[in-house]
Amino acid sequence: MVWMQVANMLFVRIGGAAGLTMDPSTIRWTYGYDFGEEAHPHAGVQTDDGGFLVVGDGVRYGDDVALKRRIDVLKTDSKGELEWRQSFGSRGYNYGKFGIQLRDGRYVIAGAMSSGKTLLLERAIFVLNETNGEEESRIVLPNDGANESLRDGFMSVVETSQNGVVIAVGFRGETHTHTQTNSFVS
Repeated sequence: MVWMQVANMLFVRIGGAAGLTMDPSTIRWTYGYDFGEEAHPHAGVQTDDGGFLVVGDGVRYGDDVALKRRIDVLKTDSKGELEWRQSFGSRGYNYGKFGIQLRDGRYVIAGAMSSGKTLLLERAIFVLNETNGEEESRIVLPNDGANESLRDGFMSVVETSQNGVVIAVGFRGETHTHTQTNSFVS
């Protein structure tokens, strides 16, 4: 028997004119975007037009499931209706973690891209156009770790007050050796 979990991208608007309350009656709408595959949304931000940008990753099932995780970016209108979806990275482990809209209207996405080796991840930043989310440019910083199981990645990005400057925050995997001792009290 083969078991497969297909999770939808879930998007819920909570709150109203009286402000944010955790009262179920303030839920205005709920969307689940079913692309027929497992989805992992990680972040959502409001865009200048009142819509929303959702960043995450998804798995395409096939012969080699683990090698088909890609970054997903969705743009909706203010009511949660899907305007466009873009995906990046077709092979390996690729993760979308966070996105923002720049003052000039473009979007910046932070995450991790597979370097071609199964578990080695590199820090990645994408710049997308504001019209349909097509990629304008990307920066992928090489993983300089010593073994193939190290994972690097950007988890967040913020635009600074300097025009055209962003700060990306993330992690760089390193190899550490440590000794673990266990004590048992009977």
